[in-house]
Amino acid sequence: MSFFDPIPRSLAHRGDSRNYPENTEPAFQAAVKLGVDVVETDVHLTADKKVIIWHDDSLERVSGDPRKIRNLTADELMAVDAGARFTRDDGKTFPFRGKGIHPFLFQDALRKFPETRFNVDLKEDIPELAYMMKKILETEKAEHRVCIGSFHHNVLKVFRGILPETETSLSKLELRKLMVYYRIGGNLDVIRKGKVRAIQIPEYHNGMKILTPAFIRWCKKRNLILQIWTVNEADEMKRLFKAGIDGIFSDNAELVRDIARQTDFN
Repeated sequence: MSFFDPIPRSLAHRGDSRNYPENTEPAFQAAVKLGVDVVETDVHLTADKKVIIWHDDSLERVSGDPRKIRNLTADELMAVDAGARFTRDDGKTFPFRGKGIHPFLFQDALRKFPETRFNVDLKEDIPELAYMMKKILETEKAEHRVCIGSFHHNVLKVFRGILPETETSLSKLELRKLMVYYRIGGNLDVIRKGKVRAIQIPEYHNGMKILTPAFIRWCKKRNLILQIWTVNEADEMKRLFKAGIDGIFSDNAELVRDIARQTDFN
């Protein structure tokens, strides 16, 4: 299995997070059942050095618990109600509260979904997180079915150095540099040397459109794979695919799957 073969078109943002609590096993299971190309997720390092699936640095938004991920062991985290605050009707009902949905380990996700490709965001600027990810990927023989990203340049640099065969995307620092370089005819070393093939960006950043026709052409000329996050409207998905975007991250897994299947990428 290879992360970019075939090119991922539909990427489920935190699993099927529209219908299930984000970054949980039911959300992943639903996305896999729908047939999306990739499940996107996020990981942190626990107090006992396990890699747990979770987006925020605390439990507050999702479960109502103010504790920080880094201060808790894996066992403590896996006792948390990850469905406590999930609602689709503005808080009138909480259908997954108390239903036994808990955070789970990334290694368990690889084992439970052995045919699934994962796009993984390293949420902490801790080199040890990179080393633990390397250990997990090698243990599960999953080096080639994941793409690793991070806003944190240092941890991503460490990861590339210790597991160069695994695909990575650009850090926030690299993206900022790239937005300057491509306009003046330059390039990043990691792209020029073929170490990075994925450009994962929003269409706009700080009110400025960064996904311009010129940038799309620049990426295509270099055989880079453009993936955009996070898009949840059908018309927007169709417009982006028509403009030449390769893949879309979405909270609406079923919709992005359908739009991708309806699109002619030839």
